[in-house]
Amino acid sequence: MHDTAIELLILGNNPSEVEGYLTALRNAGHAVHAKQIDQEIDAFENAISHPVDLILYTRQADEIGIEAALKCLEANDMQAPLLVLSEKCGPENKVDVLSLGAKDLIERNQTQLLTQVVLREFSSLIAHRKFSALEKKLKETEERCNLLTEHSRDPIGYIYEGMHVKANSAYLQLFGLVSEEDIEGLPILDMISATDHQKVKELLRKLNQDDENQEQIHCRCQRTDGIEFNAELSFLPATIDGEACFQITILSQSPSQEVEEKLRRLSTLDTQTLLYNRQHFLTLLEDRCEATDTDQLPSQLFYITLDNFKEIRDQLGILISDGIINEAAALLKEIASQSDTLARFGDHTFTLLTRLDPHKINEKAESIRQHIEDHHYPEQPSIKPTCSIGIV
Repeated sequence: MHDTAIELLILGNNPSEVEGYLTALRNAGHAVHAKQIDQEIDAFENAISHPVDLILYTRQADEIGIEAALKCLEANDMQAPLLVLSEKCGPENKVDVLSLGAKDLIERNQTQLLTQVVLREFSSLIAHRKFSALEKKLKETEERCNLLTEHSRDPIGYIYEGMHVKANSAYLQLFGLVSEEDIEGLPILDMISATDHQKVKELLRKLNQDDENQEQIHCRCQRTDGIEFNAELSFLPATIDGEACFQITILSQSPSQEVEEKLRRLSTLDTQTLLYNRQHFLTLLEDRCEATDTDQLPSQLFYITLDNFKEIRDQLGILISDGIINEAAALLKEIASQSDTLARFGDHTFTLLTRLDPHKINEKAESIRQHIEDHHYPEQPSIKPTCSIGIV
């Protein structure tokens, strides 16, 4: 038995015939939820306002019409395949039905064939939905990677067939360039000392032969003002706008103690909000739980989550929703006292570790909730995030 039940909508047919279809599908190992309606456009529009996987359309009185039904599905952005059942299924009839946009034409008495077609289309629908979800996640991941790359302190550039296509601010600054337009189409060899041209050419040839290869190379680079410096270049496979390319990262040779200390501090922070990250917060929480001091106020843990954040992200996209997260974090910083410990615990969840008189706990929680709800978000004033708070 498959885990996912098929949500089936049936237009027309008599109940006994429909029961035969459902029995055949269940015998084939599939759970089926079926709804049967008359061929009326109002009933059809109401039915597809609920989740539907497949539609069985019986070609008889044609009160709706195949073309009208398909247009209704398109208008409602429905991906459900439409299968047509008919008394006659000659080649010409099938061509006519398929040309309208239906997925198949099956004779009404061919229950076993219908079963196989339904299972085929349902498997295809599930695969399509998974692909769409992965495509959305990939797009969000690429957007997030672009943001991280742009704000990275490491110099990062991208090349295609030895030519630059993109670079972040740190990369441009390192080579003395003003804007990204200055680097588009600029050969990587123009930024390498002449003494190392041959070595870099051989590396590029090797990368082009195997676009999954990862390489590092020590060489002398050259700025636009002619100043040369030693560097280690790391080449990794990447994509820009769906096209394969290579990412170049200029690695630091000898980090100073100051840089190492800065990196240590950064490892405790969430890179987006600059609040403590989940791992560091859990360490601090464990330390607080193990503390034996009894002369201080009791500790409280506030678990704060944005209620409608999925809706915000789906409607507005990752860039604006990340901006709203940053503003929510800034609001919490304003409310938190110097002795409080504040962290970004999850995607749209924050934690606050504080010490309060037990009589003031609800007052502080309500203050946080009200600040989040009342705040004006300039990026998108039409959607107001709200929050829920759990307290331990």
